[in-house]
Amino acid sequence: MNKMSFEVFIEKLVGEKIQEYRNFYIAFTHPSFDKKDNYERLEFLGDAVLNVAISHILYFKYSKCSEGILSKKRASLINGKVLAFISKTMGLHKWINLGKGEEKDLGNQKESILSNVFEAFIGAIYLTKGMDFVIKWLEDHFDLFESSKEDFEDYKSLLQELLHAKKSKLPEYVLEKEVGMAHKKTFYVKLILSENNIFEGIGNSKKSAEQDAAKKAYLFLMNRKKHG
Repeated sequence: MNKMSFEVFIEKLVGEKIQEYRNFYIAFTHPSFDKKDNYERLEFLGDAVLNVAISHILYFKYSKCSEGILSKKRASLINGKVLAFISKTMGLHKWINLGKGEEKDLGNQKESILSNVFEAFIGAIYLTKGMDFVIKWLEDHFDLFESSKEDFEDYKSLLQELLHAKKSKLPEYVLEKEVGMAHKKTFYVKLILSENNIFEGIGNSKKSAEQDAAKKAYLFLMNRKKHG
């Protein structure tokens, strides 16, 4: 990574002068590259900050919407697929530090890594500029979130909403197994609606496997509803 070019990229993306870049370097460092100073802690922070900031924006943007609708809107805006798409659209994937194995497996194209880096990037902005700046930055880029979500459905939320309306028991997600090396795992999840309705999902992260299973269950129920 060319440090000068990276810092120019970050400053341009943030939109303001940055005094200290350390957190941004960490935000773009995968655990396979550095086991100690990597994005995991910043991702944890950024995930929470993103939830609060997007909730704040939605609360004032959609003042007449109920809590349920706001929750659905938030879930559709900040699920892994949308964050990964935004991450790549903004060019974050070009600057991720990866270990040799992950780099060989094109880790900078993986949904889980792209979304994690975006959340870590938000965490770095928060530590550098504060919550008010994060909210303003997200407001300035909100159109990108809105347009991106149209390409991806949050089937876990859709399924939960459908079952809630039917007053049915909520689904249970069970991680069946993880296959592969640490840097290239495949996750298998079982979704249980009832003894007779079990759906299996596969993905390169636990979240994506759950989404895959939820999609199958949702489409099954909608089809059954359609045909009586």
